[in-house]
Amino acid sequence: MRLRNRESSDSVVSEAPEGESPNPQRARITVWIYGLFLVSLVGLGIWYAVYSYYHYSGPGEIRVERTLLSPERDGRIQNIYPEEGETVLRGDSVMLIDPGQASEPDAATAVVQLRRENQQRAQLLGQRIENLQQELARKRRRLARLRERKVLELDNTEPRRNQLEEDIYQLQDDIDELRVQRRQALQNASELNDATDNPDPESAPFVVTAPHNGRVHRTHEREYSVVEAGTPVLSLTRPSPPVVTLAYLNRDLTGYVQRDDTVQVYLPDGSSTRGVIRETYSTAQEFAEVKYDIYRPYATQLLAKIAPTNRQVKERWQDLDRVKVDVEGEIGSR
Repeated sequence: MRLRNRESSDSVVSEAPEGESPNPQRARITVWIYGLFLVSLVGLGIWYAVYSYYHYSGPGEIRVERTLLSPERDGRIQNIYPEEGETVLRGDSVMLIDPGQASEPDAATAVVQLRRENQQRAQLLGQRIENLQQELARKRRRLARLRERKVLELDNTEPRRNQLEEDIYQLQDDIDELRVQRRQALQNASELNDATDNPDPESAPFVVTAPHNGRVHRTHEREYSVVEAGTPVLSLTRPSPPVVTLAYLNRDLTGYVQRDDTVQVYLPDGSSTRGVIRETYSTAQEFAEVKYDIYRPYATQLLAKIAPTNRQVKERWQDLDRVKVDVEGEIGSR
């Protein structure tokens, strides 16, 4: 293609490329696409920040309220009457505890053995006293014969008489001492006999009764196990027990999660149920009344106690006792 420069008297001819000229509109469209992409990223980031600020979530666990039955004193479980899953009424006997066998299972046997030993000792002492009395009687007869010989002046019996008199005095002292020991042994045996016949009321077996109607959910201990006072032995569930969901929410720093806020509780099957926050506790503070085994919280999270919104939700939660769930909520949702 030939071009002429009209402003100059000289003719200048240059060669231009063949074909269509470049389209500047295509470059503009590319710039707009990149710009829209960047704006979308910024908008998505802003939306995510706002959404994350106003929305919260966390793991949770459904819990059906149970009554833990435990003995009031240390003891050995003699009997657990109801089976797991069995229904009991208020006042029914649920277990028999023998406190006399708590720390020393053979205490009664030891008392009986000690009483037997004292009785045997008293018998042995009585036998020995009888033998010494027989020997004392023989020596007294010999002494009487020696005195008769002295009267008849048959021979000199003074040394033998003196020795017999000393032996008699010594035997009498031994008999008196053995009698004291025998009386002490008999007294000990009598006291031990009274102890076994009249046991301490604190060591008498006692029965634990059901405080209300309910179903035995779990047996924590077996029969003949030694348990301490306050150790859970049975779990009793009421016919219509309270049900809550405990959840750790990542909103303890903002402080916007409040009571009566509505949250979504997602069950293991993927379905969603609604709950209402009834109580909140900061995990930055110690709260020993709640134990949570599934999840260990951070120091800045919030423990929420969530109640079901209606009877249908409560029945669904009641069938999922101790099951892990997911909780999601929005700040200010009512």
